Amino acid sequence: GASHVPFGGWVLNPLGRPARAAVNFVAPRGLSITPATIYLQSRQRHPILTSLRATELSPRGRHLVALNLVVDGRVFGQVAEAWVTVT
Repeated sequence: GASHVPFGGWVLNPLGRPARAAVNFVAPRGLSITPATIYLQSRQRHPILTSLRATELSPRGRHLVALNLVVDGRVFGQVAEAWVTVT
């Protein structure tokens, strides 16, 4: 079966005004991370908590995942990376 593991961090609003942020993740095939949409105040640092999903077919070992950030339609690209281990 599939396992869901909490996965989180934080996002900083780079704009000097309230904004909507779309947070998407890039992960190896076989792993999925739920995207998030959050509403940020000006320069706010906002926590995000989502989940990483792995199945029995997911690749085992250490994998790099990245966070893509888009704020009010402005693409900031991959602004963070993390190593995850699937056992």
